[in-house]
Amino acid sequence: MLACAQARAQIATTQPDNNCHLTKDATLPLTEISGHYHVPVDIGGQTFLMVVDSGAEDTVLTPEAADLLHLSTDMSKADVIRGVGDTRSVYPRVLPSLKFGTEEWPNTRVEVANLLTAAERAAPSVPIGLIGARILSRYDVEFDFPAKTMTLYTAQGCTGRFVPWVGNYDAYSPIATPRNRFILSLALNGRPIKAVLDTGASRSLLKHAALQAVDVDEAALASDRQLSGTGVAGNSIHVYVHRFDSLRVGRANLRNAPIEVGDAALSDSDMLLGMDFLRWRRVWLSYSTGSVFMQLASGRAGAAPAASQAAPASSQSVDVDGQLAAIGQTSDAPAALPLSRLRQFSTHSHITYYPNLLLPVGRTR
Repeated sequence: MLACAQARAQIATTQPDNNCHLTKDATLPLTEISGHYHVPVDIGGQTFLMVVDSGAEDTVLTPEAADLLHLSTDMSKADVIRGVGDTRSVYPRVLPSLKFGTEEWPNTRVEVANLLTAAERAAPSVPIGLIGARILSRYDVEFDFPAKTMTLYTAQGCTGRFVPWVGNYDAYSPIATPRNRFILSLALNGRPIKAVLDTGASRSLLKHAALQAVDVDEAALASDRQLSGTGVAGNSIHVYVHRFDSLRVGRANLRNAPIEVGDAALSDSDMLLGMDFLRWRRVWLSYSTGSVFMQLASGRAGAAPAASQAAPASSQSVDVDGQLAAIGQTSDAPAALPLSRLRQFSTHSHITYYPNLLLPVGRTR
């Protein structure tokens, strides 16, 4: 069963078709604030920052931004927004124009929810919301998180390992979803699970209901670090930081991995694979083919930055407080790099700002 589940996330061996044509449409800077990565967008001739969130379906704005832009409300249908531990219904607002990359989206329905962390509210350029998969899927999207750039491509006739990268990289075949999200088959504690590749999640999270499937007893959380915050509906919620024996993503094998556990509204997956894993990588989301490609910073041709060296091949688990740790493998199969430290939660922490879970999953009439 495990072998079958992981088969979708193994290294592809096919080669690109000669008819593959990649057009680079735009390269945008990524601005990191409080573990979230933001890109510039144009609204009404003004430039604003928005979180780029592959785990969300639609565009979401903060209430302050929606009011500042004097957006009208669409009262015809209410959207259901589900977050960590709670759910709320909202009427969407209508954004007259949103320019992202080379495209413009007129009269875009957007959700409104409280999103920002304290650090984001204090930033010189306060982010106004997030961009989800509905807009991202217009392109093939290359995230170069170490270099803090995002490049948008138009891909035509491409198959196999067609990305223009030099050096070792892995190719994955995610589970297809109707909402343009990428779900990878991983192994947690040696058990198969499904995880959404989520650039909007600052840290990876396992839904509480999946604990039994990965052989973790409820009582094991009693001694774990507990963090609290506020959900999208304003109620108090809690997550635990539990250390799992192992997390395998393709060839990357992480031991003693600290992953959050919470009441996440994930109907088609068990986990969010967040920026604590992705931030050390170049990630290509191919919406045109349904494939995902990843390259560790140290896997590129040329010398890797000193801060981006993988663990030696002989190493075992590295127990660093609040960090995932790398397990060295072979020289041609580098593991993940240590992840940034977990931060304490507050009512303005990333529980409040959980764009990865703000998914309009249904509508009421």
